[in-house]
Amino acid sequence: FVVPPDGPNSHVYYSNRAAAFLSINDYESSIDDSERALSLKPDYAKAHARLGLAYFVSGRYDEAVEAYEEALEHDPENEWCRGHYEQAKLKLEFERQKTRSAKPKNRTNTSQPHLSHSSQEQQQQQQQHRQIYQEERDQEDFQSDDEGEEEGVEGEEEEEEEEEEEEEEEDDG
Repeated sequence: FVVPPDGPNSHVYYSNRAAAFLSINDYESSIDDSERALSLKPDYAKAHARLGLAYFVSGRYDEAVEAYEEALEHDPENEWCRGHYEQAKLKLEFERQKTRSAKPKNRTNTSQPHLSHSSQEQQQQQQQHRQIYQEERDQEDFQSDDEGEEEGVEGEEEEEEEEEEEEEEEDDG
């Protein structure tokens, strides 16, 4: 899939492809496309948010916090982004505390493998990613990638008006 590098909406295409890469757990490609989108339009908040999500699910919490901060600078009313920013800050602090409190331990009992914890942590991270990605997709159902204009709201309002008119006609008839 080739994206024209200088098209007026190329930043949107790269950002959308970044979301697609997230959905298939290809985080590095998502990071690359988010960065490409931002190289074309540095103030595109959605690309910053997707970059933050890709960093977050990659375990790069410090970079996720930075990306979410940048997204919120350009779109301070974005509650989805604010919530994920707060999650990333908490996770970053948790990881820092875990690192500080980790002390070398002399283990005399080596019969319990460490892999199960790592595998469980990885499964939890993947589940968390799926949940975050689904929340993003749910939000996008109501927003357009065309600079934050709402998509579908007018159509829904028209449908509601038509349904109300039909109900009134049925009541009259």
